[in-house]
Amino acid sequence: MGSDGHFIPGGPDEGHSGQGAAVSVMARLLTEFEHLGLDEQLVRMGTGGALLERLLALDLDGAEDAALVEAVAAANRISACAEVLMAQAAGVLAERASMNPPALAPESVDADSGEVSAEDAEKGCTAPEELAVRLGWTRPQCRALVRRGRAWGRHLVNTGTELRLGRIDTGRARVIADGLAECSWQVAMAVEDAVLPGAPQRTAGQLRRDIARALIAVDPAEAEARAARRQERRRVSRPRALADETAAMTIEGPAAAVLALDQALHARAKAAKADGDTRTIDQLRFDALAGIGSEALATGYLGPKEWGMSLATTEGRKPEVHVTVPISLLIPDAQTQSGSGAKGQGDAGLGADGADEAGVLRRMLTAPPEPASGGKSACTCGTGPSGPTDPTSSAGSAGLAAPWYQPSESVIDAGPSIDSDAVPYLSGYGPITPATARALAAGGIWRRLVTDPISDQLLDLGHTRYRPSSALADHVRARDGSCVRPGCAAPAQDCQLDHTEPWDHTDPRVGGTTAPANLGPLCQRDHQTKTHGDFELEQTAPGVFEWTTPTGHRYRRNPDGSTTPLSHRPDAPPPF
Repeated sequence: MGSDGHFIPGGPDEGHSGQGAAVSVMARLLTEFEHLGLDEQLVRMGTGGALLERLLALDLDGAEDAALVEAVAAANRISACAEVLMAQAAGVLAERASMNPPALAPESVDADSGEVSAEDAEKGCTAPEELAVRLGWTRPQCRALVRRGRAWGRHLVNTGTELRLGRIDTGRARVIADGLAECSWQVAMAVEDAVLPGAPQRTAGQLRRDIARALIAVDPAEAEARAARRQERRRVSRPRALADETAAMTIEGPAAAVLALDQALHARAKAAKADGDTRTIDQLRFDALAGIGSEALATGYLGPKEWGMSLATTEGRKPEVHVTVPISLLIPDAQTQSGSGAKGQGDAGLGADGADEAGVLRRMLTAPPEPASGGKSACTCGTGPSGPTDPTSSAGSAGLAAPWYQPSESVIDAGPSIDSDAVPYLSGYGPITPATARALAAGGIWRRLVTDPISDQLLDLGHTRYRPSSALADHVRARDGSCVRPGCAAPAQDCQLDHTEPWDHTDPRVGGTTAPANLGPLCQRDHQTKTHGDFELEQTAPGVFEWTTPTGHRYRRNPDGSTTPLSHRPDAPPPF
């Protein structure tokens, strides 16, 4: 028998002393096991290597329905075992000195306990970044993995044990770890004792409510304080890309406020339906909410101007959504245009087909640098982006934009196939169709960035200027699209522009240059880890970034955003 109560055929003979009786019992058990159906065999097998080998050898097409159900359940147990091992390894890694550089250490401790808060401790640890690059996960995913691993190896060790043995699945174990992440270890252990025995019979939603009820019962005062702290972290997520030119955002905050928003959207949708609107309730709810954003970008104010909720500007410009599109797709007959290109292309700052290359280059090299006190292009050595400025008095002059985008039939024209490198790109989302790109590029709240026809090697501000011009900054951000740490999806326009080879503030002649081949967008966190967290970065070609992590793992971030693992040794071949 295994430690989890399951029979393990072929496993160790527990209590074996060479006595005939023990051998006889084992033989009888094996005989009984062999006469069971496949579904019952899978149920009785312990979680471990023998079960995994049995699953890998299964003829799924020939298995009966009941056996397939138990195969799924058995694979879920194997997955649970792997989950706890993965998380606990991440938790141990996070304790290593190499993952906790002194420069990122928390500066404050709790006045009552004298301990560093879990949130501050996470900020000082670079293990999530190390793992995010290796696994191709997001930083929040890896932070959660580290947090759960620490919990399952410490005060929630019973949950970790149940997960390793496959008695509860990954979803329930995560609910327990995440639900108890904000409380003291004493409270967490008490709540675990209360909810863990019944966890296998509860759904994830039921278990989440069980934990909430137990937290209040165990320590009502702390539950109130914890709710207040959680409400201070209310937030709206950045967009998450979905399929077919759609995206998603989530809101998190006080339940009463979220419910109020839900009721308002639903009431507005029902009113529109009563007036004869043919859209569905879901469509009307979305359009009402999305319309607020579209109108705000067009007017410069969130809500009526008299409310005073003005939008900040960045680099002297109103907020915009960037659409990067080849000139041939933006204006199909652009090849027939003369002079500096088709009308309206000049604001892209990157030139167009037919433009005088020398003139375009001259404008990029001589344009005023971005303001030192505004925008996010200044390399601030990991201390965070400069704050945006207030909107100008003319912010509301653009007029109202459509609350949501729906291309007309005259815009939709699939046309011939195009090269994958020429597919338009919506900043903050990803690839979009040419029809959508043309429609968005013509709108007032979208800023089109026409593909640069000039070689990157021609653009170099040398050692004379630290801050890139606005045109050069736009070019680098359009080129890279997002933060250049492998796997980071932070939009480039929200990032700092980092000098890959640091600029020498004392003697600019010996430091890195302000040029496309030495500039790349980094989000604030990744700028900090590069500067203070023992992450090394080299830009081997414009838009090609090679990273070395504190453990010596090396990765290449390619121009298309993909990641290529490299050998630990620079002179070794890639692991193909």
